[in-house]
Amino acid sequence: MRLRVQVDGRVERLEGGPFGRAVAEGVGVELVAAGDVRVVSSLVYERSPCAFVGGRSGERLLPSRCDDLAAANRLAVLSLGGSIVLGQGNADASLNLDEDNPRLQGQFLAPRGSVGAERPELSSARGVAFVLGSLAMGRWAPWGPWQLSLTYDPRLQRGGFLGGEGVLASGVLGVYLRLEGEQRAR
Repeated sequence: MRLRVQVDGRVERLEGGPFGRAVAEGVGVELVAAGDVRVVSSLVYERSPCAFVGGRSGERLLPSRCDDLAAANRLAVLSLGGSIVLGQGNADASLNLDEDNPRLQGQFLAPRGSVGAERPELSSARGVAFVLGSLAMGRWAPWGPWQLSLTYDPRLQRGGFLGGEGVLASGVLGVYLRLEGEQRAR
């Protein structure tokens, strides 16, 4: 089943259910917003293609193990005219991502904006934002209090890209970052 949700404005709160579960097995969800999208919790697949999402143990790099390529759930979040932000620094606590190590699984696309922390200047260290999927953006934005650990979802090689290649042709920086392990950015 494939579900497409179109929002004419911005999305104030995008959050997963219990334990951050956002997409059930066998479901593809595409969220297309005209404006900004604020993420306020982890967004994870019920069945992940990766048994282990890589990271660091001290100075040692631990590679990801992605061997369940039959997993049939996908998430694409697309902001056509704005940015995708991890909520932080708001007086209303419900607009803030309160996890130190959020897990974001999906394709996050902002062809005219960025993907990163809502207010990166609030820089007290929180942990690592573990992204499984891909990032595509018009300009780079800092991840503020989170370090970024990005693992490419190998299922994206097969196509069926939910956001649509036409959107990506409009001046996007950093499409399909394919990494053997992780990349950290501040």
